[in-house]
Amino acid sequence: MRRSRFTAEQIRWFLDLNQAGMSAVELGRSYGFSLSLFYGWRAKANPNAGRDVSEMTWLAVENLRLRRLIEDLNDDRERLCGELRRNGIALPVAQPGQTARVKV
Repeated sequence: MRRSRFTAEQIRWFLDLNQAGMSAVELGRSYGFSLSLFYGWRAKANPNAGRDVSEMTWLAVENLRLRRLIEDLNDDRERLCGELRRNGIALPVAQPGQTARVKV
């Protein structure tokens, strides 16, 4: 097996420099390694990096779905409350911090 030109400490230092704001291209030119090698090091150092983006995307989609569901439920509630008012049925008023419960 071929020995690496860079030690583990050097690789960590390169990754830290990149996180601090130095571009991967600039690092590669300065220290003599390719971009593919750098991105391989980065992938080994943080194997879950791609999951964070996909999980955030999934959460954003789920959040949008739940917001639409709440909007639909509020629309249904308003429609039903309007029907009850038109039929002369009084709705109980909720105290602050409590929900109104209709006795059946």
